[in-house]
Amino acid sequence: MGSENPIYPIENISISTTDIKAKLSNLHDYSDCEVAVVYMFAKYLASRLNPKLVPFGFAYSYHSALQDIAAPENDPKTPETLTGYHPAVYELISSRMIPVTKAVCPSDFADAVEREYLKYCKK
Repeated sequence: MGSENPIYPIENISISTTDIKAKLSNLHDYSDCEVAVVYMFAKYLASRLNPKLVPFGFAYSYHSALQDIAAPENDPKTPETLTGYHPAVYELISSRMIPVTKAVCPSDFADAVEREYLKYCKK
């Protein structure tokens, strides 16, 4: 596994997001514990992902997309169906990052996203 390689740890390896985008676009097929707004957000996130990402890049993309829907004036292409909610809804979407990541990403990559995210949160 990539995370066991001491020369190239998974945190430094970018992977294609083709499969991840497809799974995000159909999150309801991979996770049954989400609310409708999380499914809508996952589709929006899929449209914004770069073709290749390292784990920190995925976490950053998730939260960047979340910031844009919470403040839609930042991105005029933000779907109206994701804007105008109470701040608690955006907190809910934020709290689902790790479960969504584990549902759509390869396990070693998802674990690395979680590690990178937790490091970032401690700063």
